[in-house]
Amino acid sequence: MRDYLTLRQRLFALSIYILSLAFVCRVITGVWIPPSGGKSLWFFSSIALWFFTRLSAPFFVKPRDAVARSAVAALQLGVIDLGAVAAFKEELDWFRWFALGVTSLTSIIGVTAIVLHQGDRNAGRMHAYFSRVTYRLAERFGRGQIVFTPLVLISVLGFYQNNLIQQLWLIFFWSILIFVQPVELVLHIVGDLRKAQLAEQEDRSIGEIQRIDYPNIVRVKLKSVTTWTRDNVHAACLADSRQVEVLPLFVQTQNTELVGTGICHTELEQSAEMAIPGRVFFASNARKREELMSELSGGGADLIGFVVENSTISRIQFEVSADVPLREGAVVTVLQKDKLVPEQDKRVYYQILGASTEEESFSQN
Repeated sequence: MRDYLTLRQRLFALSIYILSLAFVCRVITGVWIPPSGGKSLWFFSSIALWFFTRLSAPFFVKPRDAVARSAVAALQLGVIDLGAVAAFKEELDWFRWFALGVTSLTSIIGVTAIVLHQGDRNAGRMHAYFSRVTYRLAERFGRGQIVFTPLVLISVLGFYQNNLIQQLWLIFFWSILIFVQPVELVLHIVGDLRKAQLAEQEDRSIGEIQRIDYPNIVRVKLKSVTTWTRDNVHAACLADSRQVEVLPLFVQTQNTELVGTGICHTELEQSAEMAIPGRVFFASNARKREELMSELSGGGADLIGFVVENSTISRIQFEVSADVPLREGAVVTVLQKDKLVPEQDKRVYYQILGASTEEESFSQN
């Protein structure tokens, strides 16, 4: 799992936050939604924070996002009526104007960063320098946690002065929200658990797929040859997450690696959970080898090899799949599949005339 949440996960977190916000408001203040005015400012600022941060890029703040957040916060700061505040009215008003100046300046810097970025890239070093400086300032001061915190503090400290406990819990809730981010924390913990399960599943794999040749011949870089025998049926998880049956044929030594060759068959009836694409596993619950051989050969026969390149209808070449006692003059058969009428599959018989050796070049893909 990636370090940053996907859009679907961020939408899920947004939904959880909005539901939990109403629940927290009910527990602390006794109502599901605060009354209009200064008492509701912290509530809607929290919603604005989640919408601006969960639906935008999770790994950096774009200048246009900084402009949008700062402009919304500046408008809210400009229309706050502190007439109903009983204590520290003048101090809160000074703080409001200071926060309004910071958010307004952030909006101006963000607009400047957008203009400089869209300007002539070859205008000179000073142009590039100011473009980078304005971008960094907008990125730092345009974060939702910085932009919306003054609104929350003014709302809690100014309009909840008659209940110190409510002030305490609301500030604590906001601190948990911006510093801990509990929903994202839970999603990351679940992701770490999934990665641990994937790592455990990877350790149980017997090898990694190097390439797949036509027709369904798979080359596997093996960790061990303990189970890679003709008597066992394995499972391969392909790149598209499909899991197919694999019948081992033989093993070759390539430099310091063990490369197993097998033939892929049909998809598994019961796919293994948490399988990693590109890995091969020993399938303890797979079908018996005899059943697979019957389907592959069209009857009672043993697999001795597969047809390779430079073959013709009258003369085929095949790679021997195991230590089979073949000899010159022996007769082998190839099953000719009829894709339109499977019941009309035919056997074609060939006689062995000779044997040859070739060096095969193994490379990735």
